Amino acid sequence: KRRVRMSGGPYGVTAEEDTEKMKPDIVLLPEPVSVLEGDTARFRCRVTGYPAPKVNWYLNGQLIRKSKRYRLRYDGIYYLEIIEIKSYDAGEVKVVADNNLGSAEHIVKLEIQQKEDFRTHLRRAPEAKAAEAAPEPGKTPFEVVKELRSKFKRRTEEGYYESITAVELKSRKRDDSYEDLLKKTKEDLLHHAKEKEEAEKKKEEERRKVTAKPLKPERIKLSASMEAPKILERITSQTVAQGEEVKFRVRVIGRPDPECQWFKNGVQLEKSDPIKILKKPKDVTSLLGATAVFEVGLSEDDIPVKWMFKNTELRPNEHYRILSEKKTHKLIVQDVDNSKEGEYTAIVGHLQCSARLLVECKLPEPPQIVRHMQPQTALSGRSVRFSAQVSGIPLPQVSWYKDSQALSTSYKCKFLHDGEEHTLLLLEVFPEDAAIYSCEAKNDYGEATSSAPLTVEGVFGHLTDAGI
Repeated sequence: KRRVRMSGGPYGVTAEEDTEKMKPDIVLLPEPVSVLEGDTARFRCRVTGYPAPKVNWYLNGQLIRKSKRYRLRYDGIYYLEIIEIKSYDAGEVKVVADNNLGSAEHIVKLEIQQKEDFRTHLRRAPEAKAAEAAPEPGKTPFEVVKELRSKFKRRTEEGYYESITAVELKSRKRDDSYEDLLKKTKEDLLHHAKEKEEAEKKKEEERRKVTAKPLKPERIKLSASMEAPKILERITSQTVAQGEEVKFRVRVIGRPDPECQWFKNGVQLEKSDPIKILKKPKDVTSLLGATAVFEVGLSEDDIPVKWMFKNTELRPNEHYRILSEKKTHKLIVQDVDNSKEGEYTAIVGHLQCSARLLVECKLPEPPQIVRHMQPQTALSGRSVRFSAQVSGIPLPQVSWYKDSQALSTSYKCKFLHDGEEHTLLLLEVFPEDAAIYSCEAKNDYGEATSSAPLTVEGVFGHLTDAGI
């Protein structure tokens, strides 16, 4: 049989619904990196999953955001580059991929090697022994005198002293040339080390360069009451746990009052508004087997939120779903039972807010069809869906049938479920798929059924318009 697939689909069906959802998977793992201090460290990974996972990088547990030192980009593969690496960057780099079906992560090592310093070698270089290299001026070594006495003992006194003088001058000339060579070599090494040190210092100054408003001394009126700034109490090092608040304090005096500027790693810090929780979660009362939702609204986009229950951090699984979209963050508790009753807490940095889940028990009810299936008509090769709303306590199990024959999930047949809403999605229907489709709901206290027909029309009347 010839099958023609037409572009588009019936109203309400999108390409996103036709794609099977899948939790994240890191198929190209980042590799460990070892670089010299001051160089660039590069990491990459490729991630699969649907909906498209959100990928975050962490350095020693701290979330990495795009900045001058940290470069993040994506072209089908996720890249992380750390510019001008420092010794304190050494540790672990972690990549985490999240979507509403789950998460995946991988950790690699980042090693930093120290650069060689020529000044260390210069300090260790042996110094020339002055006593051996250069004899005292005007004094002839004993060995030279002894040799000359034996060699010129038969000559006149005048010739004897002339020979001593010639040998002494030759020896002194040789010693002077050796000292000159040693001095030149040492000066070359010192000059090389100084040039390298100046280049590194210039590079560091350019990196830490901060634009500031130029002072105009001619506009400043000095008076006897003015006093230069003086630091009375300096800032001290701080050690805190991850996620906690840290404060640095300094005491400064001066007249007029000095203006203080704060820097982090040489970069000036700008005053920013703290993150605020604009919408706190509310207490929820839910029935057994139902779904409960807690929602938090923040003042900034893409701020990570951690959900806690009974002192345990919640992760996406078959019981909990965690959704984040810009400023809105949701925790969805599925199939509520007594074990999930209690207080749930959302943690944002050093802020947190809580709400309670109360489980309400009701008398059991048999299944009921709240909204029945509707007849559907589709062109051959298109997609079609049947929907029904079913209620009951506990929530009933739903099965789908085609002309009394049970259906099972496949590449063509998809079952969707959202609370009381149940949907049958058929991909690429053809004339042989025309039939009566049924939705059957059952629990321990009864059953209910809804049915509707599917009509499939041929596409031969549309082939001319399509240019086939």
